[in-house]
Amino acid sequence: MQTINRRTLYILPTRFGLIYVLLCGVLLVMAINFDNALVYLLCFWLFSLFLATMVLTWRNLDQLKLTAGRADPVFAGQTAMFPVGVEAPDRLHPAIVVGIAAYEVRIDCPKEQRVTAPILLEDCVRGRVDLPPVTLSTTYPLGLFRAWTRIDLPSHTLCYPKPMTIPLPTHHTMVEGQGASESAAHIIRGVDHFEGLKRYAIGDALSRIDWRAYAKGQGVWVKEFSGQTTTEVWLSDADFSGPMEVRLSYLCHCVQALTQAQHAFGLRLGAFMISPNTGDAHQTRCLEALALYQR
Repeated sequence: MQTINRRTLYILPTRFGLIYVLLCGVLLVMAINFDNALVYLLCFWLFSLFLATMVLTWRNLDQLKLTAGRADPVFAGQTAMFPVGVEAPDRLHPAIVVGIAAYEVRIDCPKEQRVTAPILLEDCVRGRVDLPPVTLSTTYPLGLFRAWTRIDLPSHTLCYPKPMTIPLPTHHTMVEGQGASESAAHIIRGVDHFEGLKRYAIGDALSRIDWRAYAKGQGVWVKEFSGQTTTEVWLSDADFSGPMEVRLSYLCHCVQALTQAQHAFGLRLGAFMISPNTGDAHQTRCLEALALYQR
């Protein structure tokens, strides 16, 4: 959490504020030329309002507290959303603009409450995506001044390769006697067709147990699918030809498809290796490796 203070807060007149000061100067010249007390009074009242507005604008950002929440991973080309929390510990702070260079959102921050401003980053590129410096600004209450501050919040997410379903030409084999894309496609297709049930044996995947039959007291049965195989699949960037980004995109598709099929697989990226496994945690680890490879 970071707190805005006088050392990081800046304020300058807006274009309307400069016109306002010019108007006050014209009124002062008129008051001097015509020696008119009412014009003097109007001029000094307007200038006092100008100074009071400067203080109110500055106070509207002072002592605000900022935090950056966790951003969910995205795929290349998608929009990442960083939740930025703004908290007002002492009073209402209205008309606060929170944003980065390409995106802004306006919020009102009530007393002793936290308001979340979603900061969007469009067209993310594979790799680590860091939250750019966040700018808070306000022209409250009259638009005569603009106060602002710029804060670096430690927040990041990952951008995975965009899944590509078109099979790529292969260099070697990934499963005995099959090309990489053919092997993965065969296994993925095979588990889609339910064949029947068999008695549970040690070594069968728990994810394939028919829990409904078990709950009815019918014993422990395991679902069988056509094309089911116990051969471990290894995914590797060296198995495919083409640009690296295209290969990573196809590997991303294979990771998702094999995870959905609940089939164990491993991943090799250069000298980096992830042992065969299955499940959502394994999928996340593989996608993270694909996102950060050569970055």
